[in-house]
Amino acid sequence: MTPAELIHTGRITDEARRSAALALLAATYEQEKRWIAEPHSQFPAARLGRPDISWYWVFMAGEPVGVLRTVYDPPLLQYAKYDPTILDARLDIQSFLERNRIAEVGRFAVLAAHRRNLLLAVALMRVAMEDILDRGYTPHHHRRIRGRCLQSLGLPHPGHRLRTGGDPQAW
Repeated sequence: MTPAELIHTGRITDEARRSAALALLAATYEQEKRWIAEPHSQFPAARLGRPDISWYWVFMAGEPVGVLRTVYDPPLLQYAKYDPTILDARLDIQSFLERNRIAEVGRFAVLAAHRRNLLLAVALMRVAMEDILDRGYTPHHHRRIRGRCLQSLGLPHPGHRLRTGGDPQAW
């Protein structure tokens, strides 16, 4: 079997997969990175099956190794409190927001032992993007680079703490 044939993805729709996701969030966001204190706060049981939030899983050789969350129509005004400086005057954020349906991709977690396997990240993004595009949304992905949160509109994500230094592979 090739490595790609060992990778399986899907949407989290039941309590068993949510529990696996919580274990992954605990290992990455709580224990390793220390970004959260309580993994259950990231994915309460009440969020299973909600149409505005999707969680996805990736398994490698039958073991859960990663999760990703998508929020549809996120409250984008929350970003305004950061008072961002728009570096390109040609960028009309208000117009962009009026013309596009936004889906925010976040809570992307892959266990440290599997992070060098880029196929896992690609598989998670693929399953999420298929769902996002099927719903007619514009993906709005944020990521960490050199300790700063960057997003497609240049706005920081309010749910992430900024981090400096450390291993870039862990971001």
